[in-house]
Amino acid sequence: IKLQALIAHFSEDQLSRFESYKRAAFNKPTVKRIMQNIARCQISQNVTIAMAGITKVYIGEVIEHAVEYKSKRGDSGPLKPDDILEGVKIMKNKTSDSNY
Repeated sequence: IKLQALIAHFSEDQLSRFESYKRAAFNKPTVKRIMQNIARCQISQNVTIAMAGITKVYIGEVIEHAVEYKSKRGDSGPLKPDDILEGVKIMKNKTSDSNY
């Protein structure tokens, strides 16, 4: 119910991004392969599903920061690689500022 109330206040652009976000998913076999290459061990299906979800949330936050950055510059249109890189920089700065 809280989500419905939040969605009711979305702008048309925010609603479009949210719907795209809900439909998006990372290919689990690819996520599993990448994780196994890095960890050099077998990765369970549950860990793969969790990592795909965490990755989706992280990428969503990077994109939101990139959109904010672009709008603060007064730029419009689709995101460019520089906008996404700036979103990553913002996320890195947030992580280093939060003492993790």
